[in-house]
Amino acid sequence: MDPIFQINDKLVDKMSLIVSIKSTNGVVIASDSRAVFADWRYNDTSNKVFQLNNHAACALAVDVDYIIPSIEEFQGNSDNDKGITEIANNLAAKVTDDINGTQALQVEIFKKNDPIFGMVFGGYDKDESGNFTIKKMYQYNLNAPRPIPITDSYYCEGQKTLALITLESLSRAEADIEESVRLAVYTIFETASNFLGVGGPINVIKLDDNGLVSMLNENEVSNALEEGKNRYERTNQT
Repeated sequence: MDPIFQINDKLVDKMSLIVSIKSTNGVVIASDSRAVFADWRYNDTSNKVFQLNNHAACALAVDVDYIIPSIEEFQGNSDNDKGITEIANNLAAKVTDDINGTQALQVEIFKKNDPIFGMVFGGYDKDESGNFTIKKMYQYNLNAPRPIPITDSYYCEGQKTLALITLESLSRAEADIEESVRLAVYTIFETASNFLGVGGPINVIKLDDNGLVSMLNENEVSNALEEGKNRYERTNQT
């Protein structure tokens, strides 16, 4: 892994952050938008969250130029009758094939024991009646043969140490999708306050039990963050 060092009281490495939460009535996937380059320059314009069809979404834990076109191509051919499990397996296979088609050195970098590449999937599978009601999340990297089911109600990929502490202390089993949005956004904000490798606008997609998929706009994210700070910072003080 790249070394971690400190600039202006912030720890620096090249990881981004993905947070996924399975709530009582939906699934939330959120990410930062920072891309950090080899010389430690960065920009905050990287979209890492993608809707795959009407029942599935994913996020990348690192901005990789030759992976995003694979996802965008997959989006254009996606079938709305497929659930999250099939979508996750099909896209993971495509991404793996596309990466293996790049230079051998790049493949070896991504296959290190602690890979900097990771994907998170979330959405719905069909129940016995053929309705999309079964919420599931998966995580994937190149060291796994296929996407791995996430059994907890929340998951982080990327710069996860502080994020997991935040989630463990603030998450509630009975949280609905709006509370989960606030928690996901606040978790990324807290991590970005301590790690320079995480930052920029926060992107959020939510999928609910009514079959609605929506990418939050800037105002919605800002409101969720303010509500989260008001709630969780007060919680931390008690």
